[in-house]
Amino acid sequence: MLKNIFRLNSLKRRISSTKCSFNINKLIIYNDDDYLVINKNDGISTFGKAKNKESIIKNLHLLNVENIENANIVYKLHNAISGCILICKNKFLKTHYYENIFITLVYGKVEKKNNGEIKLYLKYLPNSNIMIPSNNYEYINDLKVLKYDIISNNISYNKHNFTLLKIFINANNCKYIKPLLFYSLYTCVVGDNEYINVHKKLKKEFFFFQDIKNIKNSKKFLLNKLNDQNRNSENQELKLHLYCFNVTFQSNCNKIISVNCSLPLHIKETLSLLGASNLIKKLDKEKKSQKDIFTNKLDDEKINNKIFKDEVFLQNSNEFDKENTNFYDSLEDDDDLQKENDELLNEIYKEKDQKKKEKQKIKRGVLAKDVNKLTNSDAPIFFTDVE
Repeated sequence: MLKNIFRLNSLKRRISSTKCSFNINKLIIYNDDDYLVINKNDGISTFGKAKNKESIIKNLHLLNVENIENANIVYKLHNAISGCILICKNKFLKTHYYENIFITLVYGKVEKKNNGEIKLYLKYLPNSNIMIPSNNYEYINDLKVLKYDIISNNISYNKHNFTLLKIFINANNCKYIKPLLFYSLYTCVVGDNEYINVHKKLKKEFFFFQDIKNIKNSKKFLLNKLNDQNRNSENQELKLHLYCFNVTFQSNCNKIISVNCSLPLHIKETLSLLGASNLIKKLDKEKKSQKDIFTNKLDDEKINNKIFKDEVFLQNSNEFDKENTNFYDSLEDDDDLQKENDELLNEIYKEKDQKKKEKQKIKRGVLAKDVNKLTNSDAPIFFTDVE
């Protein structure tokens, strides 16, 4: 009866949910007993529950995976950001240790500064999603940090320069990528329409901006060259050229798992248009080589674990022998003590028995009064000797 009710509820939930245009099972790129990684496409929400929006959380029940009823999405990616999403299937795992790598295409030729590290205090503008630099250095939570590496800053086409960056930041903090790049490297992510026009919302005296005419010209160039597949269907603007390339996490038995996603189609199209097809091949090779590196790491871990186990076994055996000798010595001492105690008790009991035998028998029942002196008030009984 309960099974039928559960089936009816699940059927109602599936019928009530909107028809999905994507097959979530085809997005799986990694699966084990505890974790699952899927490659989310752009335009799909992570936690969105609106009827008209497609989301990952509304389609988790469609996954053909064991223990999916306990599935929990570890972090969120924005609708416009594609890439790796980590899902936990083990309900007993409350804390998750993971790191992410993002890849983005930005305007201009970016040079590496401060060893590729950006630190900046940020705060939100009132009633806005835009962040600006903050002077409140007392608030540690306002300090935002990311590290970046330059894959290539020689991408150019008709005097329009671009740079492909690799950014090291957790997915929960990926919303800080755009403001940190804008205020520190003075560039914008291709497809970003917020910070490319941020100067219109701020006072001129508030912050020093470099000339962004080149960025706007490069944006117009891409809009004219790229087809409709590289644009958002809602506003016909360029898609955001930012995606989660890698997730590295700690799985069961403390294994370190690293999973890479392939480049999204719209970023591939833009790179091929700019004559940077070699970068596409480079990233694809990195994705394939990551599997080989991971398998080699596992083999090394197995070998090291065997060697370590053998050494530990030898150490434990030696310690066990020492403990055994000490243990047997202590047992012998206990036996000796027990014998001594038994001997003492025997001597004590023997002495008591001898004293009892030596004692004379006490007669009882001696006559209390002389018979001739008995009166009427006395009981007409007298005692005799009793042994």
